[in-house]
Amino acid sequence: MGNINKSFKLILFVVVYATMRNLSNGEALVEAAGRTLGRTLEIKQLDVCEDSIEACVNSLPERRVDILSNVGSATTIDERKTVMDTNFLGLVRLLKEILHDMKKRKRGHIVVISSVMGILVILFIDVYAASKFAVEGFCERLAIQALRFNLNISLIEPDPAITEFERKVYEEGLKTDLSKSDKVTHTLKIITMENPPFCHQTNALYTPMTTLKYVDPNDDLPIDTF
Repeated sequence: MGNINKSFKLILFVVVYATMRNLSNGEALVEAAGRTLGRTLEIKQLDVCEDSIEACVNSLPERRVDILSNVGSATTIDERKTVMDTNFLGLVRLLKEILHDMKKRKRGHIVVISSVMGILVILFIDVYAASKFAVEGFCERLAIQALRFNLNISLIEPDPAITEFERKVYEEGLKTDLSKSDKVTHTLKIITMENPPFCHQTNALYTPMTTLKYVDPNDDLPIDTF
């Protein structure tokens, strides 16, 4: 989450609110934050699978969020439910809490961390891909509504980076980190653009396969590439 205020000198002042499920696991984040902690960075507890969203947003000055960016990431049914709840329904809950205020101000940018796996899939990450397919469809429809309120919605579509959560779940199927892109750099690029695109893929290596997805209405071409 981000809160942006402009002073009369037009100096841009940015406060970033980093959220996590369990604050006791934030040692690495605190260390990385360094001197910015308590100045331009605050760490807050938020679990998109629970009712902590409203409390977190209410703790912000005037509940103001100018830029919202989500980062989320199974083998058993319960684990699959968790993936869907975190990646898709968690996003829906966040937007339900924040979108109303953005519409009232007619200003805001929603940056959603989706995945190229929301367009095509590879082995072993079928449930993860399903959650990102849901995100892509939901945001595509939402982007049309957002036009009425002067809001921007952008989908960042990285290649399949393996988070610690996914590594534990798919450790037998995924032995290496396939990521060749920097999500942070690409997200910052989109946030600072005057006219951000709706979709932005972070790795051009996947562009030919995703292009095949749109070229072939039967959806055979991208599957045959495997």
